[in-house]
Formats: sequence, C-alpha cells, structure tokens
Amino acid sequence: LTMTSLSTSSTSETTTLSTLTGPPVTHSAHHLLSLKLNETNYLSWRTQIVPFLRGQQLFGYVDGTIVCPLPTDVEAYNNWKQQNNNLMSILVGSLSAEVIPTVHQASTSKQIWDTLQEAYASPSNTHILSLHLAL
Repeated sequence: LTMTSLSTSSTSETTTLSTLTGPPVTHSAHHLLSLKLNETNYLSWRTQIVPFLRGQQLFGYVDGTIVCPLPTDVEAYNNWKQQNNNLMSILVGSLSAEVIPTVHQASTSKQIWDTLQEAYASPSNTHILSLHLAL
C-alpha cells in the first residue's frame, strides 16, 4: 500500500486520502489474523488486529482520521471506497459466525469498528455474554 498524497486539516485532526496505489491488503490478512472475534475474546481480538491495521496504515479508517473524500474528487473518492471495502472485508473475515450479524447494518469500516467496540469492549457486556454462554 502506497500513499502518494495526504492532506491533514489542522482544525479537525482528520486526514483525507487523495490517492492510494498498490495491491489490496486483503490477500495477506487471513494469514496474520488467526483469532476470530467471538462473544468473549474482544480484548484478545483487538490486541491482534490493531497492530495489523496500523502496520498497513489502515487504522485511520476505523478511528475516523482518514475520512471519505467528496465524490467530486472522483479518483480519491473511488480509491477511498475501494480501500474501505477491502478493510470491511478484513474486519468481517476476522469475526466468528455468531458475531457477524452484529455488523450487518454497517456500511463503512468505521461503523463496523464502532459497533464492535460498543457491543464487546465493555467489561460488563463481556461478563454478561460469557455468563449467557455458560448457561
């Protein structure tokens, strides 16, 4: 993955990707992300996936610092959409069958990330889910 142009807004701390080139990262993700998220292992899953996303320079998509360009910048918009779809594929591919329905409504990688964080990051939610599974 190569970024050829990157602009940052100093007021909002967001980044807009102008041009992305290079092969999609999805081809190697399944080898590096062996742990699938289930109802009880969010912290372990997150520990695995965050360094991968940072290493691929993709974490900005899920934390919101790489924002979608305006559709009027056709090339940048199309590149962003392609990379976002690749990342959505990586994220969904790292989920267990039981967790996938949680993100059915998400249309961006950030929405997937936020949904998973909201559903599984809370220790009380994790505890409740583990008790439910134990019953």
